[in-house]
Amino acid sequence: MKKVITVIFLWLCWGFALGTLLLLGPTRWLLNYEREKGMTGSTENTTVIILIIILAIASFAVAYFSSKSILNPATGATKRLALSGIPVVAALFAVYVFFHPDWINSDRENKVNSLNTSFSTGSYPELDKMIELKSEGFTAVVSLLHPAVVPFEPVLLEKEKKNAAEAGLEFISIPFLPWVSENENSIDSLRSLIKKGQGKYYVHCYLGLDRIAAASRIINQEGKTMIHSDTGNKDSLFLKKKFERGNVVEIEKDVFLGPQLTKEEYFFVIGNFRQVVALRNMKDPEIKIHVEEEKKWLQPFKIPIQIFEVHGQTSATEMQKIVNAVKSLPKPLFIHGFFTDDKEIILFEDTYRKSLN
Repeated sequence: MKKVITVIFLWLCWGFALGTLLLLGPTRWLLNYEREKGMTGSTENTTVIILIIILAIASFAVAYFSSKSILNPATGATKRLALSGIPVVAALFAVYVFFHPDWINSDRENKVNSLNTSFSTGSYPELDKMIELKSEGFTAVVSLLHPAVVPFEPVLLEKEKKNAAEAGLEFISIPFLPWVSENENSIDSLRSLIKKGQGKYYVHCYLGLDRIAAASRIINQEGKTMIHSDTGNKDSLFLKKKFERGNVVEIEKDVFLGPQLTKEEYFFVIGNFRQVVALRNMKDPEIKIHVEEEKKWLQPFKIPIQIFEVHGQTSATEMQKIVNAVKSLPKPLFIHGFFTDDKEIILFEDTYRKSLN
């Protein structure tokens, strides 16, 4: 029993310490490379799963073999102390690192991204960053950190409240967990702030990545005066990205045609559209389920979806009517079937392009 407890304890310590190192190094480098190359979300997930498996095996191996030496009566006291103490100290240091987001953020992630005259986004601000924001005219920090993300975010929230008060900034908490729930209450709170707020706001999460991406889309949707737009860069990345069910093409300015996106893929690009069109056969029960799921994904972001009935025998005349209807919809517009090479999608693209001549 003593051996089992020792192995498990060491495994946890080594796992957390090596996991932190893996997260801040190889994992980040590999995912950034895959995103730059436009690889699919499933490829990224596979990469993460492989790295987790490697971490679990490596940390267990280190824990198992070091525990044998620790529990061996012949092992010297100094060696036993080192084998026991190093993983504990390493794990404690890893915890300490996570309580200091500025150590984790790169220079690129520490930059302030101005969405409009009232809202900017970025990563977690320490006191010196808050003082800098105050000098630049910001009146409040809006934290998307969630107290349920223990043990780090509750502590960082309390620290942030004190730092905001010291810097002379209002502190606003809108807890956000985009990958766990729909966050309808948080989305409503953010929309209300966007519409009624009179100050200049710095919105942030932990690293300024996923939760900020969701918040940025909501801010942009509400139509505040834009300073600049990086839509062109996003569209470029969107067109380069290889989605699970096919690629996306731009058949006219702000009109994109592609496959049915997964929830993860949708979350990445949803802010670029005002309207979604689904070309699907709603008489198929399985397709109907997919469309209903898609509606739920889009609803929190107030992106309308219009469905046009198509099937394997859709005629050119019927498709022309659909194209005419689609052209009257608001842009930017995303149109999809299930796969990019579906017969109906190919016919739609051909009909649409002919209508441009």
